[in-house]
Amino acid sequence: MDYLEMMGTFDVEMIMAQLGAFTYVIAAVGLFQAICMAVIFHKAGKPWWAILIPIYNTIVGIQVCSKPWWWLFLLLIPVANIVFAIMLMVGFVKSFGKPGGHFWLLLLFSPIYIPYIAFSKRVKHVNKMEEAKAA
Repeated sequence: MDYLEMMGTFDVEMIMAQLGAFTYVIAAVGLFQAICMAVIFHKAGKPWWAILIPIYNTIVGIQVCSKPWWWLFLLLIPVANIVFAIMLMVGFVKSFGKPGGHFWLLLLFSPIYIPYIAFSKRVKHVNKMEEAKAA
């Protein structure tokens, strides 16, 4: 008896049901993260709806990190984009008044750290670009 004969329709249906449930969980987590980013954008004084528009949401995210918009082009350079993405993550945590070491929390535990930044009343956005322009 070969493996395909041993595997009945019940097993295939069960596997498909599990994959479907997994898809719903991933979609729910993605939606929650999108809501968190909308709250972060709003907290930083940017339009919350910017998360809905590709490329523009990256530009707004770069501005939230207190970097100029043209850093978008630096993210398009292979290998260098890794370095600049890390620099953006460090800028992100610093723009919310956290030390640069919190970059590791953002990198390793982003599904927990991003909601913390979004919904914590103690975390405020510090806009260093506006301070630099005013000086």
